[in-house]
Amino acid sequence: MTSTRANAQIAESLATLTHLLARGDDPARDGEKRLDRFLKNKPSFFVGGFNPDGAVKWVEEVEIIFDAMECANENKLALGTYYFPADVKNKKVVDFMKLEQGNMSVAEYAAKFESLCAFSPHYNTPEAENDKCVKFESGLRPDIKHIIGFAEIRNFTTLVAKARICDGDGKAKSNYFKEVRGRSQDRAKPYEVK
Repeated sequence: MTSTRANAQIAESLATLTHLLARGDDPARDGEKRLDRFLKNKPSFFVGGFNPDGAVKWVEEVEIIFDAMECANENKLALGTYYFPADVKNKKVVDFMKLEQGNMSVAEYAAKFESLCAFSPHYNTPEAENDKCVKFESGLRPDIKHIIGFAEIRNFTTLVAKARICDGDGKAKSNYFKEVRGRSQDRAKPYEVK
């Protein structure tokens, strides 16, 4: 009796497996199916070369497709790696390595840092949080780096938040002194006769 029940369970399991395979639910082929779905959306091709604006536009178009596919981040990376030309990727890595804040606000610098960081896999692991913080900090303007550097913050989110605060405080201080200078220039000097 138990062997009949066991045989029935085995037969039912085999029927279920056969049905799943017939539907095409083979986990080993998930990547292939995902790529087919991606290509059916007819993404535009980016031919490479030096065209940063074209690359950004292409990435935005591909992001729309990813959103429509409800694609997970790890799958986006796999599809993007397959579809993204190597010379463009290499250019983005070089841009990331040379990135400095310059005249950007900390918010703009952080956004650019994050977008270019995606092309440098080393910085995208939990183990590399320290390296990512060091890279971000080294690109900050000296006035902000001077204040932030002493804290040795090694959590990226915290580092960006503290740098934004320093940036905001620096702008407020600058505006205050511009205002004070403007008021003091309006006053006549005590020895001047008007």
